[in-house]
Amino acid sequence: QASVREAVSTMLVHSGDSHRFFVESLLQRLDPSDAEFLVAVSFLDALHPDLCRAITGREDSPEILERLCELTPILTDAVDGSWLRLNALAREFLGEMFEALPENDKRRYYGAAADWLASHGFHEEAARRALSSGQDQLALDLAERSLYDIYLTGQVSRIAQWLDRLPID
Repeated sequence: QASVREAVSTMLVHSGDSHRFFVESLLQRLDPSDAEFLVAVSFLDALHPDLCRAITGREDSPEILERLCELTPILTDAVDGSWLRLNALAREFLGEMFEALPENDKRRYYGAAADWLASHGFHEEAARRALSSGQDQLALDLAERSLYDIYLTGQVSRIAQWLDRLPID
């Protein structure tokens, strides 16, 4: 996508020396479509091949993730073998590029993530992504579904955050 390429170029021009070195080193070694893929999914806390496929539309998402695991040090195993995490530093840099994308692209990526996460039972995470995509009512509905589970874990501060977002009625 042209917008991802533009964001990468903008980031390279406007970043500081350490940012520039890291980003250039990482992206120069990658196929441009792999770099675009990483930028598009960089807002996620954890990556799953099917979630990445839903966001990017790339049917080869499992192969891309496998290749990136082999070629770069930026992906590590998460909960089980099917979930991965971006290295924190890589996520920060790629996240800056993600933020430089046009709002419509970001909302589309967030919306696709919300749909996939909700359909797989990750209601709270789906709610956060729906909120970012501008789907406020869906976000509140999903948050409502997750409040009891949050309560059971004893994380009352997370409940308070969602309650602050809920309309009084």
